[in-house]
Amino acid sequence: MSSTPNHNQYWEQISILPVDLEHLVNYLVETETPKGLDELTRELIQYRNQQMVHLMEEALSQGRIYRPEETYEVEESVIFPHLGNILGDVVGVREGNNPEYAPFSVIEVEMEDEGTREFAAELDEEHPLNNASYLPTEDVTEEELYEEYGEELKEALHEALQTDARFLTVGYQWFLRDLVMEVSPGQLNIAEALLDMADGGPVRTTAFLEEMELPDEIPEPLQIFSLEYALLRDHRFDEVGPAGYALWHLREIEPREVLETPRHLQYMPIPYNRGVLDDVMLALEKRIDDEWSDVGFNPDEVEEPITVVLSYPHWRSGTVPLASRVRKLFPTARITDRIRFTFVDGKTGDEFPGWVVRSGRYVYGLEDWFEVKQLVVGSYVDLQHSDDP
Repeated sequence: MSSTPNHNQYWEQISILPVDLEHLVNYLVETETPKGLDELTRELIQYRNQQMVHLMEEALSQGRIYRPEETYEVEESVIFPHLGNILGDVVGVREGNNPEYAPFSVIEVEMEDEGTREFAAELDEEHPLNNASYLPTEDVTEEELYEEYGEELKEALHEALQTDARFLTVGYQWFLRDLVMEVSPGQLNIAEALLDMADGGPVRTTAFLEEMELPDEIPEPLQIFSLEYALLRDHRFDEVGPAGYALWHLREIEPREVLETPRHLQYMPIPYNRGVLDDVMLALEKRIDDEWSDVGFNPDEVEEPITVVLSYPHWRSGTVPLASRVRKLFPTARITDRIRFTFVDGKTGDEFPGWVVRSGRYVYGLEDWFEVKQLVVGSYVDLQHSDDP
């Protein structure tokens, strides 16, 4: 990626302005579709870059761009982009005198608020200003801008959207509060009935749309967004899908061990000075890999299957610990606390429901399987991904 220092400085110091959010409001109104933070950031980069191009074109239109190889006349207006777009008027032209160069001329320019300066003209020599590009899109593409500055801009935009009452978010999508479709209590009752017929769930949002007869003129992405917003605000429903994949479950039918941390797994932190742990203690801590010990493991360095030693609390609770080493095996979500997935017995192929409980750092759903397999405390349980994520 190549760009001028001024261009880099602009993007490195960029902040989210009210005019940026106003543009995104208009963008969402025009598209009528909820957008992810990634899409909104790309739109913001495109908008800002187009602004820069427009401002630069406007500035450059005030006079001829100074190029040392060109000829200039008295009273001609010249703009100097390399000097911060300073504008000047040519007030004199004379012959240059330098034996190291072919014949050239010197123009005397009355600069805005800077007095008179002289510049070479008709210079028959290679010079970087002869081919310099001053428009942003000629220096760097918007995709390159996103690759270099996208992550920082996303963080700043996320903070700005959260503090602006016009925007609301569902999952990873953003839209305008005033344009969200109204979902009636009767339609939510239909969702409850459908979940009840599905033994509590889980059910995807699109399955509800077929039975609700929502207005056809509203785009389906907006229907889904509006319905999910309404479901999230109703205590009867629980969003239990992994990141980016909404699944719904009736809260009252969820296992008690999912809604409440089992007694044997309840953790009461005890303050201690971690600085007094020596290398042997830290190595032992990493080997034990307790779910409440924040030991860092590089997921790429952990090979599958991952073996978990069944401790008494988890054996009694029908769970396995959501410890550092095994977290990569299970679906996670940045927003929801409970995530529903499917366990598969690697030998028999039997399937049964599992629940990730992020706040309790455990995975529930193995009580019956422990009993069938006649597992005891200290048993080894091998865990690995299936072919179907």
